[in-house]
Amino acid sequence: MDILPPKKPYNTVSVVGKNPDSEKNSLPSPPDKPEKTRKRLTKKLIWVLGTLAGIILLCLVIFLGYNNAISPRDSANSTRVKVTLTPGSTATQIAKALKDKDLIRSEQAFSFYTQVSRTKDKITGRHLPFCP
Repeated sequence: MDILPPKKPYNTVSVVGKNPDSEKNSLPSPPDKPEKTRKRLTKKLIWVLGTLAGIILLCLVIFLGYNNAISPRDSANSTRVKVTLTPGSTATQIAKALKDKDLIRSEQAFSFYTQVSRTKDKITGRHLPFCP
């Protein structure tokens, strides 16, 4: 009965004159596929969460800026200010007149509000409840 030497592993390199079992001759084993997949998923998850957080932050900044723009200039001041508007004035012209009297913070916010609330064509000019 012949005794055979042990088989060499596939990831080793034999060099003549060197010990084939030394660690210097071993090739590194290939990385595990589940580890690569996990790293890719982690990178994608971080990218998606970062993008989502950025969108939420942008929406929050826009919302807070708009709320500030449509808020009264001075909520404690209840004095009445007379603003004369010509019949047939557009929402943009009314916004400019109110801004000139320092009753609103932003003409664009006022125009946007009248469009969203569908009151752009219904502003009569007689009953505008604005205080500075």
